[in-house]
Amino acid sequence: MSFFDEVETTVANTRFLQAVEDHGPVTLELLPYDQLGDFERAYRKNLGMRRILKEKTLRYYQFKRFLRENHDYGWLGLLEELDKFSACKLADRMAVAVDAFVKYLDPIKLDSALDAPPAAGQEKAQEKKDNETTNEDRKEESLLNESNDIARREQENRSMDDLLHSLSKNQAAREVIEHIRIRIERGDKPPDWLFKPLRGVLADLLEPRLGNYLESDHYKRMIQLEQYAKRAVKLEDFRIFRVLGRGAFGAVSAVQRIDTHAIYAMKEMNKKQVKQNHSEWMVIIEKKVLQKMNSPFVLNLKYSFHNAESLFLIFDMCTGGDLKYHLRQAIKDGKSFGAKQAQFCAAEVFLGLEHIHSFDIVYRDLKPNNILLDQSGHLKISDLGLAIKLRPDKVLKHLAGTAGYWAPEIVMKTGTYKVSDYWSFGTFLYEMISGKRPVCKCQKNTLEWCPFGQTPAMEQNALHDEGILKIDVDYPPARFSAQARDLLEKLFVTDPKKRLGASGPHEVKEHPYFKEIDWERLQNQEIEPPFVPDARTVHASSIGEVGEFSKRKFRRVKLTEEDSKHYEDFTYTSEEGMQLELLEAVMKMDNPPPKPQHEIARPMENSNCCVLA
Repeated sequence: MSFFDEVETTVANTRFLQAVEDHGPVTLELLPYDQLGDFERAYRKNLGMRRILKEKTLRYYQFKRFLRENHDYGWLGLLEELDKFSACKLADRMAVAVDAFVKYLDPIKLDSALDAPPAAGQEKAQEKKDNETTNEDRKEESLLNESNDIARREQENRSMDDLLHSLSKNQAAREVIEHIRIRIERGDKPPDWLFKPLRGVLADLLEPRLGNYLESDHYKRMIQLEQYAKRAVKLEDFRIFRVLGRGAFGAVSAVQRIDTHAIYAMKEMNKKQVKQNHSEWMVIIEKKVLQKMNSPFVLNLKYSFHNAESLFLIFDMCTGGDLKYHLRQAIKDGKSFGAKQAQFCAAEVFLGLEHIHSFDIVYRDLKPNNILLDQSGHLKISDLGLAIKLRPDKVLKHLAGTAGYWAPEIVMKTGTYKVSDYWSFGTFLYEMISGKRPVCKCQKNTLEWCPFGQTPAMEQNALHDEGILKIDVDYPPARFSAQARDLLEKLFVTDPKKRLGASGPHEVKEHPYFKEIDWERLQNQEIEPPFVPDARTVHASSIGEVGEFSKRKFRRVKLTEEDSKHYEDFTYTSEEGMQLELLEAVMKMDNPPPKPQHEIARPMENSNCCVLA
C-alpha cells in the first residue's frame, strides 16, 4: 500500500466511523400539513385502527403519543406490555406474558369491572364531545396534570377502569383473554403470536377514539411523516464515504442518508457495463429476488433506483466485513476459525439459505466472500445476483456460480436444485473449519474431474461421455470432529436425490453436528456470536486494493431509449425498511440530547417546508 493510498483510506475510514457513531440532531424537511390535502384524502381511505396499531410504524408511534397526551394510560400501558412481549427474548416470554396478564387481563378484575358502572368520562372517550377544549387548553391542562402526582394517579385509575370495563363487556375480548389464560396456566411456552388476537380486539375497542385522533396534532404530524416516506429516493440523498469492494458488475460503498443519518451499503452498477455484458436480465432478477427477502440472515433490499449512468441497490450496512476477509486474517495470524465459530457461522448461513429456498429460489453462489458480518457478529447472505427461481416445467442446466463451490450436477449441466446449494454449503463449512476448500486430487491429462477443481479441463471432463468423477476429501482429525466429517460426507453425496437435505432442510438441522444449536433462539438472534468484529475498524481492503472503476472500457457503448425500458420498474422502496428508518429518526428528534441555547435550530427563512430537528 502506498503512502497516499494509506492516507486516503485512513481519512475515509475515519469519516465513516464518525458517521456510524453520529449522535447529532436529525432534521427532516416535512411539507406543511395544509399542503397535503390530496395525499391525506387518499391515505384515509385505508386508515383504520387495526392499521394504526401495526407495530414498528410511524402510525403506531404517533397514536401512542396521542394516548399519552390524553391520559389514556391504561390503554397505553396494555399496548406497551404487548410491545414488550413482542420484543423480549424467548427465555423471558413467560414472565412478560404473566406480568401483562396480571396487570391488565386478570379475569377477577374484569368481573369486578363488569359489575361496576363505567368509569367517569368513559362515554366521553367513546364519542366526540360537543364542546371540545382548544389545543391550547389541553396542553395547559396536560402540563398542570403532569406536574401533579395525585392528579396523574387519578387519571391512571380512571383510564384503567375504562380499559377493564371495555374488555369485560366485550365477548370477543373475554374469549381471547380466556385463551391466553389457559395457555399461561398450562405452562406452555408462549408463542410469539400469543397476544396477536388481543391486539385486534383492542383495535376494535379503540375505533371510537379515531375521530378525536384525526383532529389531533399527532395525526397531522403522522400525515406529514407518511408523505415524507413516500418520496422517491435518489443518489443525492446519500453521502458516500468509501468503496468497500468491487465485483463483476459494480462497486459496493459505505453511504449515509443525509436526512435520517441511517448508514447503508450501496451497490452501484454501470449501465454501459451491464449492457456490454448482456446482463440486464441478471440485474432485474437480483432486484426482484431481493424484494422478496425478509430474514435477519439475508441482506435485505431497502431501496433501488437509477440515474442516467448507473443502477443502485441500497442495503443494511454490515460493518463487520465479509467472512473471507476474516478467514484470511486468521490464516495470516497462523490461526483458523475455532469449532464453535465454524458451527455458528454454518448454522446462521443455513437459516439464510433456508429462507431463500422457501421462495423456490436457488442461491447458486454460496462462498465466504458473500457472507457478511454485522456489528454484532451475526451473518447475512449477500450478492443474490445469480439467484434464480425454480420452474416445475423446466430443469436449469446452465453453469452459474463460482468454480470450486459447484455441485457435480451443475458442472455436468444436468440440473440445478435446492440441494445443489447444500453441496456448496458443505464446501463452505469445510472452508470454515480448515481454512481452505477441499483439494482437487484429479490427475492431469486424464478424464478425471471433481467439483473442487477450478480449471477449464475439469469442466470439459465433466461433460465428456467418459469423464471420471473423483471425490477424495481429507478430514484431518485435528480439525474435523466425527460429527463434522459425517455431515460433510452426507452433503458431498454426488447424487442430488440422496444428498442430505433432499427431503427438506430439517435433515441438515437435525444432524448431530448441530445438536447444540437451539434453532429457535438462533432464528431470533439470541445466541451470542463467538466472534464480534472490532467496531473501531473498517473491515475492508484499502481503497487502493479495491481499485477504481474505469469508464473508458465502455465509452463506445451507447445507451438508447430501448435500454431504458429494462429499468422501468427498477425503482423500489421497502415500506417496512422506510418505516423503521424514519421511526428511528423521529424518536431521535423527540428525545434529543441537551444542547446549548445558541445551537437550537430556527425555522428556515423563505421556505415552504417545516423543518423538524
